[in-house]
Order: sequence, then structure tokens, then C-alpha cells
Amino acid sequence: MATGGLAYGAEESTSDVPEPLMQGLEEFGAGDFSDALLSFREILLDPRLEPLQADAYFWIGKSYLALEQYDDSIRNFETYLERFPRHLFAEEARYQRGRLLYLQGNPESSIVSLAEFVQEFPDSDFAAGAYFWIGEALFLVGELDISREMFAAIVERFPRSAKIEAARYRTSVIDLRQRETELLRLLKWSHEESLRLSADFQRREADLEQAIASFQRRIVDLEGGGDTAATLAARDERIRELEQQLASAQSDLASASREAAAARQSAASGASETAATDDRAELEMTRQLLDLKEDALQIQQEIRDFLAEQEES
Repeated sequence: MATGGLAYGAEESTSDVPEPLMQGLEEFGAGDFSDALLSFREILLDPRLEPLQADAYFWIGKSYLALEQYDDSIRNFETYLERFPRHLFAEEARYQRGRLLYLQGNPESSIVSLAEFVQEFPDSDFAAGAYFWIGEALFLVGELDISREMFAAIVERFPRSAKIEAARYRTSVIDLRQRETELLRLLKWSHEESLRLSADFQRREADLEQAIASFQRRIVDLEGGGDTAATLAARDERIRELEQQLASAQSDLASASREAAAARQSAASGASETAATDDRAELEMTRQLLDLKEDALQIQQEIRDFLAEQEES
């Protein structure tokens, strides 16, 4: 806080500092900023102390800054720079003005002011601080890449600056923020892809439901009535009749086979004519059974063909 006071002391000994100014500097150095403010104001009110007005404006600005009354502080620094642009503390006043613009919530103006300061005073004792506040302002407006460059410049160019640790911390924060931004971008993409896949799935599900509904309507048409259902019912009835006839014929065939076998055993000789007759009867029965079975198979094939045609339509 007392940087300006040290600079003042470097120009002349403390015994040469006028009493009103010395009192304010001592109060400021002790942290009594309100009392220091009153002492510096008294200089402005006393026409005899006009040569000390430049110092008074500067230290009033610093006192308000210490009290965090930023509007009053920047107003006094601007008055100081306007009236005394080549005074001993003009360099620090310009730095503090740029810093105050950031503290007032005006990062864009702060960036411009401090960038001009760094360009004009590249080797200033306040250059590291200017880079730091430029970095902070850029961070605030979302320019993370450029902000990181400012903090990296402090680490590279001002390794003994008091801002070095803060700059390293800010660099790590920016790196973390950029990783978070990338993760958020990936999460957003993943969410959008998930929504797209979900919409595609819902569309396919709707198509499937429509296909099922159509298939169910076909089943109802096949089972529930109309000419098609009547035709199927008639064919089913015909199949059942044919199956019954087939079963009856198979039973008759089995009985005839047993009777023929018994006859052959009882009249092995001299009964050739009877055996031949029985054989003819057995062959006729077999032919009839085969005809019935062929009819049944034909009906079944017709039904399968009909169902296939319905499915394709």
C-alpha cells in the first residue's frame, strides 16, 4: 500500500517532507486510512500547501482504494493524472486506474487501460500486476486462452513477482476450466446423440406397432368372419372329415389284414383263389386309403398357400 510513500522518500529525506503530508503518510502506513484521508484533504483546502496538491490527490486516491471506495478512488486518480501527468507517482496512478476499472466491474475498459500501461511501461515494477489484472479481466469475459497467456507471461518474465503464485494458480484454474468446457461439450454431444437415437428408436417402435396392428387386423379378418373365415372354416371341416375317413379306412385295412392272415394260415393249400381274392381286397383298400390321404394333403397345401398369399398382400 505504501509503494508511493517509499518512492517519495527516495526523492528526498523525510526531514524535507512537509508536516501535513508526513502526518498523512504516517497514518496511511499505520492503516489509519480514514485519518490519512482527512490529513490529505486538509492539504487541498490550504492554499499555502498548493505545491503538495499533486501528492495529496494521489494519496487520497490510494486511501479511498484501501477503504474499497472505488468510485472516489478512481475519480481522484484521474484528477491527479489530468492535472499532474508527469508527477512522481503518475506511473502507479495509471496502473491503479486500470486495476480499479476491473474492480468496478468494467473488465473491457480495464483491459484497454492496462494494455496501454504495459505498452508504455514494459519494465515497470507494476508490469507484473498489470499482466495479472489483464488476465483476470480476460478470464471474466471468457477469453480463457488469452487470459492464460497473460498469466504465463508473469511466470516467464517476472519470476520474482509477488503475483507469481497467483498467476500459477490461475493458470491451473484455466486448464481445469478448459477441460470442464471440453467435457461439457462432449456431454452435450452425447446427450444430443442419445436424443437422436431415442427418436430413431421411437420411430422404429412406432413402425413396429403399426406392423403389429396391421398383422392383428389380418388375424381378426382370418379368424373373425367374412368370406375368408367361412372358407377356412369349410376347409377345416373338410380336413376333419377326411381325417376321420382316413382313420376309419386304416382301421378297416388293419381288420382285413388280420382276417386275410388268419385265412391263409387255415387254408394254406387249396385256398389260393380265396387268398387271391383277399389280396385284391387288401390292395383295393390300400388304394382307397392312399387316395384319401392324398386328398387330405392337397387340402392342407391349399390352406398353406392361401395363408402365404394373405401375408404377402
